[in-house]
Amino acid sequence: MATDKLIPQYLNKDEDARLVKNVEMTDALNIRVSTDDNGNQGVLKNVEGTTAVSAARPTEAIPSSGTNRVIGSVSSEAGKCIYFFLYNSAGNHGIYQYRYTTDKYYKVYENSVLNFNLQDFVKADVVINQFDEHLLYFTDNRNEPRKINATTALNGGYAAAIDSGSTSTKELFLTVCKQPPQTPITFEFVDEDNNQSNHLKNNVFQFAYQYVYDDGEISALSAYSELAFSDTNLAHNITLQSSFEDKNNALDLTLQGSQGPVTKLRVFARRNNDQAFYRIGEIDNPGSGSTIFRFKNDGVFNLLPDQDAFKLFDSVPRQAFSQAISNNRLFYGNYVEGFDNIKTDTFTYPVYNPSPLILDLPGERGPVETNLTDFADEADFYDFHFGNPYGIGVTTVEVSDDLVNFEDGNGSAPAIEINLSDIVNSDSLQSGVVNFDASFDFDEMGIGASGVAGLHFDYPISFVDDDGNPDDLNYTVTAGGLNELPNSLTLNMMAPRQLNGSFGYIDNNEHIGATTAISNLSPPNPVTFSTSFTTSDISSSPTETIEEAFASELISNINGLESTFFVKPDSDEVITTLGITEEVLQAFGASQFRVVFGLNFDGFATIQLYGGSFFLDGDTPKVRFKLRVTNLSLNLKSYKVLQLPTGFAGSDLVFGTLAGGSSYNLFESTSNQYESSNIVSGVFGGAGFQNSLGLELKDNGDLNGDKITTAYRGFKLLKSQIEFSNTRSESTASFKAGATHDFGIVYYDHRNRASGVQKIDSVDVAHFGDSTRSGNEGNTKVDIRILHEPPAWASKWAPVYSKNTTYEKILQIGVAEAAMGTQTTFEDPLSANTGNTARPIISALSEGTQGVIYLSLRTLEGKVNSYKESFGANLSYQYQEGDMLRVIECLDGDAKKIRPLLEFPISSYEFYADDDKNPIKLTSDSAFDDEDDYRRTGHFLAIRDEGFTNFSRTEVAAGTDFFKNQCIVEIYRPKSKIEDQVFFEVGKCFDIVTVDGERTHAGDRSNSASPSFDITVTGETSFVSTQRLYLGDRVDTIAANTGYVYVNSIRLLDDGRFRYGINPSSPFFVDGFINTVVSASVFLQTGSPVSVFPGVITLDMGDVYLRRRSILTSPIDSTTNLPDVTKPDEQVYKTFFVEDESVSDFFESKAVSIGRPHIETPDQKEIRRFSSVTYSDVFTLDNAVLNLSSFNPSLFPFKDYNTQHGDICYLLDKNESLMVMQENKVSVTPISRVLIESAGGGQLVTSQNVMGTPTYYAGDYGPGMQPEGVVERFGFVYFPDVSRAAVIRIGSNGLQPISEKHMSSYFQTKLGKVDSISQKAKLPAGFDPDNDEYVLSISEIDVTRLSVPSSDGGTISDVFKPDSGTTEKDDAVVDVIHKPNGGGNWDASLDKWETEEMNWEDTGKGVIFLDRLAEKGSALVSNDLKGQTGDINVKVSAFGGALNGVAVLSLKDNSISLPTTLKRQSDGGSVTLTKTTLSIEVKGETVAWSTTKSFWLTFYSFVPELYAYLHDRFFSYVGGQIHRHNINATRNNFYGVQYNSQATVVSKANPSMVKVYDAISYEADNPWSATVSNSDQTTEEMASTEFVEKENMWYRVMSKDETANSTTNTSHRIVLGQVSSIDGTKITFSSRISNLPFGIGDSLFKLESSSQTDLSLTISSVSGRKEITANATVTGLAVGDTVMAVSEDKINGDNIRDYFAQAALTNSSTNAVELYSVNMSYKPSPLHNEQ
Repeated sequence: MATDKLIPQYLNKDEDARLVKNVEMTDALNIRVSTDDNGNQGVLKNVEGTTAVSAARPTEAIPSSGTNRVIGSVSSEAGKCIYFFLYNSAGNHGIYQYRYTTDKYYKVYENSVLNFNLQDFVKADVVINQFDEHLLYFTDNRNEPRKINATTALNGGYAAAIDSGSTSTKELFLTVCKQPPQTPITFEFVDEDNNQSNHLKNNVFQFAYQYVYDDGEISALSAYSELAFSDTNLAHNITLQSSFEDKNNALDLTLQGSQGPVTKLRVFARRNNDQAFYRIGEIDNPGSGSTIFRFKNDGVFNLLPDQDAFKLFDSVPRQAFSQAISNNRLFYGNYVEGFDNIKTDTFTYPVYNPSPLILDLPGERGPVETNLTDFADEADFYDFHFGNPYGIGVTTVEVSDDLVNFEDGNGSAPAIEINLSDIVNSDSLQSGVVNFDASFDFDEMGIGASGVAGLHFDYPISFVDDDGNPDDLNYTVTAGGLNELPNSLTLNMMAPRQLNGSFGYIDNNEHIGATTAISNLSPPNPVTFSTSFTTSDISSSPTETIEEAFASELISNINGLESTFFVKPDSDEVITTLGITEEVLQAFGASQFRVVFGLNFDGFATIQLYGGSFFLDGDTPKVRFKLRVTNLSLNLKSYKVLQLPTGFAGSDLVFGTLAGGSSYNLFESTSNQYESSNIVSGVFGGAGFQNSLGLELKDNGDLNGDKITTAYRGFKLLKSQIEFSNTRSESTASFKAGATHDFGIVYYDHRNRASGVQKIDSVDVAHFGDSTRSGNEGNTKVDIRILHEPPAWASKWAPVYSKNTTYEKILQIGVAEAAMGTQTTFEDPLSANTGNTARPIISALSEGTQGVIYLSLRTLEGKVNSYKESFGANLSYQYQEGDMLRVIECLDGDAKKIRPLLEFPISSYEFYADDDKNPIKLTSDSAFDDEDDYRRTGHFLAIRDEGFTNFSRTEVAAGTDFFKNQCIVEIYRPKSKIEDQVFFEVGKCFDIVTVDGERTHAGDRSNSASPSFDITVTGETSFVSTQRLYLGDRVDTIAANTGYVYVNSIRLLDDGRFRYGINPSSPFFVDGFINTVVSASVFLQTGSPVSVFPGVITLDMGDVYLRRRSILTSPIDSTTNLPDVTKPDEQVYKTFFVEDESVSDFFESKAVSIGRPHIETPDQKEIRRFSSVTYSDVFTLDNAVLNLSSFNPSLFPFKDYNTQHGDICYLLDKNESLMVMQENKVSVTPISRVLIESAGGGQLVTSQNVMGTPTYYAGDYGPGMQPEGVVERFGFVYFPDVSRAAVIRIGSNGLQPISEKHMSSYFQTKLGKVDSISQKAKLPAGFDPDNDEYVLSISEIDVTRLSVPSSDGGTISDVFKPDSGTTEKDDAVVDVIHKPNGGGNWDASLDKWETEEMNWEDTGKGVIFLDRLAEKGSALVSNDLKGQTGDINVKVSAFGGALNGVAVLSLKDNSISLPTTLKRQSDGGSVTLTKTTLSIEVKGETVAWSTTKSFWLTFYSFVPELYAYLHDRFFSYVGGQIHRHNINATRNNFYGVQYNSQATVVSKANPSMVKVYDAISYEADNPWSATVSNSDQTTEEMASTEFVEKENMWYRVMSKDETANSTTNTSHRIVLGQVSSIDGTKITFSSRISNLPFGIGDSLFKLESSSQTDLSLTISSVSGRKEITANATVTGLAVGDTVMAVSEDKINGDNIRDYFAQAALTNSSTNAVELYSVNMSYKPSPLHNEQ
């Protein structure tokens, strides 16, 4: 007897049994071929079981309630941990970490916001940053790609908001796409007193900011702020610029904080619209509130790189199927981006503001005092005394214009009077800006004291010597004998002594006094006053006219205005005099006493405007301001006595003898040239200053009627003007008049990802002077009323603007005059022709001068008094063909302003000198030749004559044209055709809000609160109100008409109110209501939407500025009141309002409030880029910035792959390459490298391109859409391909279908069935590093069969049925594709609802195709529902729309609940839909591939949710619990369930021989049970206890064939013959039976032609040759029937006989067992041909 020795090593399920090798198994379960190094390699062993990993603490454990399932896992070899992602049906989704070092798991984060779904797969990657923190990136194709700092979470470092905040707040912590600031910066200019420099002047700025996140991510920039410019920037002349020099020197920027993990707000600024942003600072995140950042532009700042500045948002995909981190970049594949365009419904219209108000209020010098006196004559200015001083030889001097005294004497003598006649004739004046500008000059100035009480100098002067001691220039009179005088009297020439408690008094009306004056002071430059201030709203009252109210504003703001200027003596010294009163002189016996001192100093004087008052000069309202000196700061160099009293000789300064014989010495010095060089400085006045007498600055206060007076010689008022403009006439942004303006809306999601521009109605802004403006010629604003519903995904919206589409450039400037081009000669003083200096004009002969009018633009440039030259204006013009000129304003023949709006083509713009190329001929001559030369030279604009009245060549030639009449023109360049129109943000961003369940656009007013207000009815179809309303508003006014009116026009009035027109179909009641105040309110729209205001906004930024410009004009002829161009020397500048693209004419400021650019994309839609990859910026550990969230759309960070290869399923890092696994193909793409190929191979070198050219592997294989089946280990990648029923390995040799290693038939059957049933089948795979196995599981699939009666089609489809309780709905799970309107490509038949009793509103959001449920895209759902999680009704359809019904679809997990009936499309009849649960269609099982042997080894009984491995450990997940493999000593115990081991081998020695198998044995350390089978035979299980151990071998005789119901197994069946008689228990046969091989106890059967019947009898004895006795009375048998005896087949059955025998060995031991080989003993069959 031969033995066939079988040593099982691996699986072979492909080949015929006769071809299976003796080392192959046709089946194996829970065994493993040992790879141990202890001498038993190759031995089959049973498998160690699994052990559940414990949580570190009970609070760390996975949820105990609800269904748990792990849907994603990622290992970090460097971090020695695994992260796994848990779905929980109760919403307690979580992320957990397993640690290698503790062999326990920890909770990272648990929250419903994770929104995991049972059907999804989470692809994750771990980045370890420079702080050794674990950054966990993950995506599930349902939610936003996410990231969490696991280290921070585990350490409790996140703010509480990540757990307890709103959903949107939690998402701030979790999404990869970092939210940038969505609120633009607002700002306010401030005056910073301690800021000595104004670095903001001559600059305009825009601001933006970023969020800096805690892990180093930096968001995209916010929307840009509006353009920041201040009053300092708006100053339209040099004087105003000076007055604002130190104003508005700082900007307070308001920034919005974040509730997310933001640490800093990084602030940026740029000048104008086109310069780069630079970083100006960084401040702490204030959280949910706002914070202030002060900007002074006083630092050195770093530029923001262009790629960061141009990044509108981080274009992180909104959903992504796969991700990978490769070469320090984050990649996403098969992702969703973009947004669908929507149909807009808006109402846009211009709002014209009232005409700009600007008042030039002239000033003049008032009448002067006539009480000036002098001792001598006008030349001795230092001798002037003021008031009525005591003195000798006083003479009166005639006062003239050359000598002005601004003393506030008995007669009022104002310094400046302002004429208020031009104040508008109105009851109110809106808040505005006053610019006050005054300057005067004088030859010399003197200051002094006056008063009947003697010397009273309120302004104390004190000097200090080199040692810092006071020196009051005191001189002592020694007194004695005169009781009334003190013994010692000190007279201070600069301040009075206090005598007996009062100034200047002794007693009994005897006075001692003096008069002191400082004169001969002269300023080197004119003294100027300049200020600007904002008035409040001004209105008249019964007690005050509007002029008086305006004067009060002027007085309160101008009173106290000071000007400080340098002064010095006209000669070497300033004179001061000291006098003693006559009474005192007489008392001393002297007739006169006067001393004159000479002071040598210079310094600064301060003059103040004060005493402002309103008065009427006849009928002319005026306001006057006076002047006074308030401060004099002097540097005293020396002083000397210039003049002594008369009658005193030499050094004898004694008056004589007084009563009592005492003598008085007035001076200590006897020299009349007493000098001092010790006196170094002095201060005249000053707050808190006191001299040695304790006297303080009295601010010209009155003490005993004494005053300080100031006199000026040669006083001239050079300029005095008050310019007033209300707020609407400031340099205000406006939309260009006479142009078309295009607008749009851009929507943003919660991460600021933007839609394309949704274009809305354009606005045509009328020209100034157009009747549609109704006289409102101020700036233009635009209202937008938004009526459509915002898209479901949007959280913000912003208006965008393309600037006007009519003009490329504009310049508005005055024309000095018009001229002809007909000059033929010019006078050349250098001509060689004796006596004839005339030379011909060359240009005059050119045809180019015909039909041309020349306009002088000396107003702009070319002359010393031109705008550019005299003001330094930053204006210019360069001609370009196609330029046009429009006359926008001029005076008509009656000197009234008109707006002709006439247009002329421009021919050229040239500068003409006085030479032979100058064709300019004036039409009127000036009085002097040099004036004519001035006029006919310079810059001239040539325009073509269009024959317009008052503007033709004829009228120019006659000198009657209007070009010279203060003509303001606009030079414009028409905009060429726009190819790619760009729209810009405008610094405004609004929320999308939900009101009463309806989504709408927030705007400039509430969407829910109805404002109440008063209106004044002004007519049947008009009313006035202070309430801002919008066109289309319904205003409820029950008291004034039938109930309500609709606003159809709007006009802003001068007083700030609004005049509204209403729809005439519902007018006001006129009787009793005109000019009546009525209560009103705006009606809240009801119905659909309910109680919601539509969004309304007003745009006030525009593309130009309506602002003031000083324009050179000709003087006005007093006779005609029209400009006289013949007097160019008298030209003056006048202020006009112009439109300009710049904020100011004096620095580069061509900028408006435009921000980030957007474009209209008509074909844009939300798109799933199934076969594309997008990537982040690069991240490096030595950089604090984490760029993995930075996806810059401006860099086009994506790569498209061949769509023919299907969707991208998986991305895998391959070091410097990225493996891209599509459904049907796999490729490798170099990352920042390029593959250089050569004959010897290839190498990767550095490349500037992020993604190189992909290299596709040979073979059309891919992982389908089963990412959980992809495993990578040591460079090898494994995955199943369901559609091709194959399993693939990718290695250095390329792509290999390892399923072909003797397992192709198995996988074709198994995976083929999976493919036919469901796209959602799970094929989790893992790698067992301890046993070098790739482990692939196929999850069990239950099937529901959908069918209708056969007459209606029968079976519709077999549907994957989810496990009960694991989905929202139980019938099936569909693959949803979102499309506009629920699917625009539905068959027309699917949309026929005429015969269906269904509501389209309920079911029009989607459709499910019942006969395509196993396919991708089996359901189409409206885009509007994307992201929602509720239930909706959808249409179901079968057989091309022949059958239809309504199902319920859960948007949460795409599960469905099907109806019980459908309806026929043909007749509307009901059809029953049957749902039949079939048996398990696909059995769940696991198979293992040996990576070392390159064979399939075994099947396993465990089928987990997912696998993981870490270092040498192998894990799997079941019920959300992590289990560790290969450590449980209880063999084959998986997840607490006990299983057996099994190995099936085939004996086929001499495969062409039929063999009889007599025995089976195996070499093992423990017995195994066995079952043997062949083509048609099988034994029952031979129990392990039936095997006998002999010399380490387990042996048993082979059982016989025990095949149930076998028709070939006959050895145990014996036919006894036909029955001849039956007697009770005895059966007699017709033939002998005693010689037949049957046995006692055999069962009896009745044989029939095609069957056998068990008689339920056994043979108990043989009672004769032809007779047997049964164990019971015989029934069911008749004479003639044939009877058969059947014995036990395993004993008497056929021998196991075939070409082969298959032995299935089973072991149930929980201990370790080994099996080395199986031996099959056989002999040749005696009936075989060999025998």
